[in-house]
Amino acid sequence: MDSLETFTCLSEGKGFYFPPCHILDICGFRVLFDCPMDLSSLSVFSPVPMHANETAEYVGGPESNEGKRSKIEKTLNADSLICAEPRYKTVKNLLLWDVSSIDIVLISSPMGMLALPYLTRNIDFSAKVYATEAVARIGQLMMEDLANMHMEFRQFYGPAESDAPQWMKWDELELMPLELRQLICGVDGTEFGGWMLLYSAADVKACMLKVHTLKFAEEVCYNGTLIVKPFSSGLEIGSCNWNITGPKESFAYVSSSVFSPTTAMGFDYKALQTSDVILYSDFSSRNAVDKFDDDNVTSATLFNDDEYLEEMEKLDFICSCSTDSIKAGGSVLIPIGRLGIILQLLERFALDMASENMKVPIFVISSVAEELMAFTNIIPEWLCKQLQDREGVDASLALLPFKPMAMKVLQCSFLSGMSVQKSHNLLQMLQPRHVLFPEIYRQHITPLETSFSFGYYHENEMLHIPYTNEYTKLEIAIELLCRLPYTTLQKQEIDVARLKGELVVEQGRYKLLVGNERATTQAKPLLHFGRVDLNVLLMTLQKMSMSTTVEEVKGTDGTHTATLVLVTEPRKAVIEVTEAQTLITTGDDNIASLISQAVCSILDFASDQNGP
Repeated sequence: MDSLETFTCLSEGKGFYFPPCHILDICGFRVLFDCPMDLSSLSVFSPVPMHANETAEYVGGPESNEGKRSKIEKTLNADSLICAEPRYKTVKNLLLWDVSSIDIVLISSPMGMLALPYLTRNIDFSAKVYATEAVARIGQLMMEDLANMHMEFRQFYGPAESDAPQWMKWDELELMPLELRQLICGVDGTEFGGWMLLYSAADVKACMLKVHTLKFAEEVCYNGTLIVKPFSSGLEIGSCNWNITGPKESFAYVSSSVFSPTTAMGFDYKALQTSDVILYSDFSSRNAVDKFDDDNVTSATLFNDDEYLEEMEKLDFICSCSTDSIKAGGSVLIPIGRLGIILQLLERFALDMASENMKVPIFVISSVAEELMAFTNIIPEWLCKQLQDREGVDASLALLPFKPMAMKVLQCSFLSGMSVQKSHNLLQMLQPRHVLFPEIYRQHITPLETSFSFGYYHENEMLHIPYTNEYTKLEIAIELLCRLPYTTLQKQEIDVARLKGELVVEQGRYKLLVGNERATTQAKPLLHFGRVDLNVLLMTLQKMSMSTTVEEVKGTDGTHTATLVLVTEPRKAVIEVTEAQTLITTGDDNIASLISQAVCSILDFASDQNGP
């Protein structure tokens, strides 16, 4: 059967801080998973300098162009960074879609909603946006903080240029160091169109008015057809995977997830066990070298203490190094954008400082720090989250503006998803019918005999999803079911019943609604099913004292198409028998009635339309 459902990967992302973005077409509705922003690309811009004259040679007019060219052509250094109001890199492929065609937006994490105001401020946008309560609140605070930070750049550089800024012109891009040029344009040069000016604080406020918040496992029905539920992914506070159930089959969207054996709010994989299709979108192990094996898989295989203990050791390491630095008279700066890690470190710092009898101030530098800390006091879920971080952070580029300072740099990477091996173990436990997997993982997969099939998707390529269920379920009231007069067609071994009602879709299920029987005395015709046995029909007509002859009708290619039974006595009539129907033609009502009785008497089934 041809698939009516498609899946398109708009972006594979770059880890925790730039999650993937996809579109799923299901039951005639278009679902967008996440609307992220690539924050790592901000490293191409220079921080706001302390004095205005420090930027003169980089933001000057054409007369300083030669000096700029000479400087940029050198090896990458702090002077190579762009001194201008930043622009922000979004998912370029999403910009190519008509926003009016999107029906639902599902947000999996706070990082997955940072570019949402770009969509919601579009006058053609009318989709429903769903996120967990925690994700919506944290995402709102992050967007407000981003808007406040951007205002500092705008106050320094002045109003934004109406046209493309100087640094976005091709002759300037060609002179930039390769590292910066690839961040701006992408390795293949196709990402240049994704840069946009940041939205305003008013855009953020208007955006949040369109976000519908849910609790874990809370059900919401869209248009009576799709049932949507979020379940904990274990990645961060409020981060979730999504289950979408339609009349035909169910889908599970698995974003970056982390197993936690010691907490109640870890990866809720059991909620995905009834899914027919799994859309796997955890790219955190894109550089993994492990392969799938066919070991016996149990929950103990997935839930163990190793990863959790490693994360705790990383936190201990950071705290230990920080304490040593403070004892030596130094200061500690920790640039972290993950709320779970921030809270864990604050708690550990307080304990370490108390044990060392050290009184050192701790500052959380953010325009929304007060609101963020207040929010964490009313949500205990953060204690149940594993801690993760994105892979591949370019520490050298991020620290480039501060190179003249004497500092010790320590880089620590936290988990941001499951390994390739664990993903396979998970699928073995879930046992879906079909799995969509990133193409980049194909080389790490050893073909195994499984009950489910695999499909592999590329970025910006539409993939058709095969139907996994041959039949569609239909809900019928028990009292109606008991009243149906079933008849079995012997050869097909099918039970058949006739009824009159309305087929509707409610709460993601097909339902048959039968109205009250209309009071009427009008006789209704019988509806008959079955195959006409020609020999039996001729014998029945003969018993009714009818004389008949038989003619075979063939098509132009010589194949049999119908049989004509010609009745000559007592009145003329023609009976045309085909595979699909039996047609009686005569000018005598009595003969027509007798022939009809003869045909009905040899059929397998007859149903009275006056019945249910």
